[in-house]
Amino acid sequence: MKKALKIFLGVAMLAVAALSCVACSVETWVDQMFCDHEYDGGVITKESTCAEFGELTKTCSICGKTEVENIDKKDHTVILIEEVAPTCVKTGLTSGTKCSVCDIVITEPQEVPAMGHKVVKDDAISATCLTSGL
Repeated sequence: MKKALKIFLGVAMLAVAALSCVACSVETWVDQMFCDHEYDGGVITKESTCAEFGELTKTCSICGKTEVENIDKKDHTVILIEEVAPTCVKTGLTSGTKCSVCDIVITEPQEVPAMGHKVVKDDAISATCLTSGL
């Protein structure tokens, strides 16, 4: 019997606590609904990048309501993609640019064709009694 009474009192205390929380949040909601909000300058809660918007969270100094605004994306941080010189058998690439943060290619490198072999003709050398010829 004592155990059942303890359980009953525990449940009753939880119910009272839950009702007071509901009443508190209803009161807060009503206060916020009829408040002439005066928001502060805000705090950056998420930094923006070139890939994602940031967030600025403002708080009303009267009722405590918060409001979140987007912060514009930042510009890309442009870096150079180095050129690759062609050889006689391999193609090369012109230089380009990309963003060091999000890795998006801004200026696409263009393929440079292989240069091919350069044929060189050596002059003939006549053979003598002391040297061989070519």
